[in-house]
Amino acid sequence: MKILFLYHNELALKLADLLRDKQNQVILWKDKIDIEKLKEIAPDKIISYTYRYIIKKEVIDFMPTSILNLHISYLPWNRGANPNFWSFIENTPKGVTIHEIDAKLDRGKILLQKKLEFDKEKETFSTTYQKLNQEIIGLFEENREALLKDKIQGKTALESGSYHSVADFTEYTKNNKVDWNIIIAEYKRSLKR
Repeated sequence: MKILFLYHNELALKLADLLRDKQNQVILWKDKIDIEKLKEIAPDKIISYTYRYIIKKEVIDFMPTSILNLHISYLPWNRGANPNFWSFIENTPKGVTIHEIDAKLDRGKILLQKKLEFDKEKETFSTTYQKLNQEIIGLFEENREALLKDKIQGKTALESGSYHSVADFTEYTKNNKVDWNIIIAEYKRSLKR
């Protein structure tokens, strides 16, 4: 199987390495994918993990199989950018989700989810980020064959939840600078309202 692996963060390469085997050829892609490049690569499957671009409808429609996205939030909460950060700021559920990509951002059918709990008096944004990524890679690996062969029936994501853009994060952190290694509860106590 030829897998087009869309990513931004080097952390995602751990999953790309796990996907490589005798049956799978993995093509890494960091740039914005367009229909011409997609036709040239002609993948059997697309997996998006830490990818920073919105995948266009024409790319989604071109693929005969689902496009998978790995998102480190418990959807429908914290769609978009910086989901781990917002889950603590807004006290929303924390977890990981593997879902199909459709034309709406982080609203495709949910295939797998896992809810997680963190002690904000002991954890930092950095440690929770690392743990969320370990969990989502583990969840993918546990269900690898079913995910790659579209054998998991998805459920429609709820319309409720929350969404945040990169601009939201930039605006919020103008007055509340983030140290990713500070204890989360300490950061929250220091917030300027």
